Amino acid sequence: MPSWSSRIDDQSFWRFGFVNLSRTREQKGKSEKTIMNMRPSRNEIAVEDRHSLKQESKKSKYVKLVVIAGLIIFFDQISKAIILDKLPMGHTFTVISGFFDITHIHNSGGAFGIFASHNQNLRVFLFLFVSSFATCFVLYFYNKTPGTHPMLATGFALIFGGAVGNLIDRIRFGEVIDFLDFYIGSWHWYTFNIADSAITVGVVIFLFHILLNKIPE
Repeated sequence: MPSWSSRIDDQSFWRFGFVNLSRTREQKGKSEKTIMNMRPSRNEIAVEDRHSLKQESKKSKYVKLVVIAGLIIFFDQISKAIILDKLPMGHTFTVISGFFDITHIHNSGGAFGIFASHNQNLRVFLFLFVSSFATCFVLYFYNKTPGTHPMLATGFALIFGGAVGNLIDRIRFGEVIDFLDFYIGSWHWYTFNIADSAITVGVVIFLFHILLNKIPE
């Protein structure tokens, strides 16, 4: 028959084991709660995903600007360099008789010869200022255009590329190189260049969005 002391020892042993087991479970529960607290919630993951997508969208948006505007500037400047090198000032090369010529002229005015007859110093200051302002203005609107309006963004990129192309001419020569000459019979449209064409297409896209009330809020 076990003595009272052995019974007490047995009770103490089981009580001690039960307390330790309870403490172990409690510590395990706290550890699991800590791990759960360290894991991001679904809302946090969703916010991070949206932020990541926004960054990717912004990156692709500026890649689009660089590609479109870069191509416009490249072809504009290359075509003008060829004209300067191959076709003397004032000379004409007929492409389609009675409709389209390549004619080398220098335009000291604005797009399509606007203000070409005004004072030279005034023209240089006015168009350098206006071209620089317009370039920054268009870049600002491009930045504000959401990803839901890709065509509008394309229009702004075309205007930006064209504006930079002509601005390079004004900085280099004080005037713009024009050479695209369309006409019917004796009626000639203003001689223009690739940069002017890009600006015109971009403005048409912009006006299209205004008329159809598609401008973003």
